[in-house]
Amino acid sequence: MSTRVSAMLIFLLVFWVGALRAEVLTIDKVPPELTQLRQAYETQKNQAVGPEQQAARQKKYETARRDALNSPDFLRQRSALEASRDADIQKITARYQESLDKLQKETLAGIDQKYQRESADFETTALSQAQKNYIAEMDKLEKTLVAKNDLAGALMVQVEKKKAMSATPGAEPAAPKATPVVPKNEIQTTAPAPTAVTLAQGGMTAAAPLTYVNNTRGLAGSAGNVANNVYSFNLNKVGEHSQLVFYAYGKGKTGTDSAGEVNLISPDGKRRMVAEWSPKNLQAINFYGVQAAKDVKPVDADISSYVTAPGTYQVEFKYKDGNEALNIFQVEIRTW
Repeated sequence: MSTRVSAMLIFLLVFWVGALRAEVLTIDKVPPELTQLRQAYETQKNQAVGPEQQAARQKKYETARRDALNSPDFLRQRSALEASRDADIQKITARYQESLDKLQKETLAGIDQKYQRESADFETTALSQAQKNYIAEMDKLEKTLVAKNDLAGALMVQVEKKKAMSATPGAEPAAPKATPVVPKNEIQTTAPAPTAVTLAQGGMTAAAPLTYVNNTRGLAGSAGNVANNVYSFNLNKVGEHSQLVFYAYGKGKTGTDSAGEVNLISPDGKRRMVAEWSPKNLQAINFYGVQAAKDVKPVDADISSYVTAPGTYQVEFKYKDGNEALNIFQVEIRTW
């Protein structure tokens, strides 16, 4: 029985191995249909990513980007961002200007005070010397008149000398009590032309004002193109009327393509716009070129209501528009 079972098992094993060997396939030839499908696939791939398709995709991409940056929603949000940026810049600029003004004031405070003291001392000394010279000359005149036996004239000189000796140097002389009447046939019909002066001495009049001059060369342009655009004036004496005068021209090919405002900063720190410059008032009077203040027409502004007391005043040139910076030659404050 065991022999038959063993023989049967051997038979089945041989049959099973033979069956396995019969299912083994040998691939030694590619079907032509597969070759055609592969070629079609390669052609389709090349066509899908070819230059024309790439160019079309790139154009579509660029168009989408351009449309997105021009969409109403993007433009609205961009406008809001720019407005916020401008507001921040204005705040930063205001803080910077405030800090700069404070720094300049603190830096120049000692110099201004020293200058005021020295100016007052100089003026007092100069006027005192002038008074002494005047009294000495009257002494000589008095002796000469006595020698000529002109006692009336000598008496008048003595009276005048006493007045001069008792007067404070630099004080305005007392106005005469009566004005002599001039006959009609002696009235002058044509007034003499006033004489222009750069620095008036003594009394102040419209024809001969007290003039403070600063001829530092300055430049007022856009950011990074600014130099010496703030002019400081120590006014130790002011009159009822005051005037700002500046000589300037655009720095460029035309010389006039510039616009801005001129601010006056009073001793209490208040800043007020008192003048403007533009192509309308920037005029050259020298055909051969502008090199100095004498080559341009001055621009003036009435600042009487702001200059009411002695002190340190600043004139600030602030560029606003145009393709040229402002070339500043000279700035003056006149008072009478």
